[in-house]
Amino acid sequence: MYLLENLLLNKLRTFAAGHHLFDKNTLVLIALSGGRDSVVLTHLLRILEQPMQWIHCNFQLRGVESERDEQFVHQWASALKVNLHTKRFDTNSYADINRCSIQVAARELRYAYFEQVRQSLAGPGKTVRVATAHHAGDSAETLLMHLFRGTGIEGLRGIPALHGTIIRPLLW
Repeated sequence: MYLLENLLLNKLRTFAAGHHLFDKNTLVLIALSGGRDSVVLTHLLRILEQPMQWIHCNFQLRGVESERDEQFVHQWASALKVNLHTKRFDTNSYADINRCSIQVAARELRYAYFEQVRQSLAGPGKTVRVATAHHAGDSAETLLMHLFRGTGIEGLRGIPALHGTIIRPLLW
């Protein structure tokens, strides 16, 4: 495990530095779903001693699984004494009212909440960025979705590593 962990840490350091995602003065607000990808990202950033807080969204779409994820994140944050921001959404109602898919509703709710919390933590001379655990597979999927929708040249790309205040340190 030690060798794999070191390999992952080296790749993360190199990728983050190459894309100017964060430094020791950046507070990283980790979007922690409780799933494998976000837990790995969180673990790696903890090893790097990156200043962080966590943010969790419960979209109440998967019943007991959604509750289990939220409980896991709360327990882990409590055990490690990490500041955790959580919010529950009525995603189905939002989707109905705004006439959009559940996926679009969850994305809009999630990123609006991320920005709200990020702004509350930011201040003069204080950089706060939101880290999501998107990885290379997610980026390839995004590229394919763009292709299938008939995108132009500008759409022939995956997910960017840095987009505004959103960082994706696992895209490598």
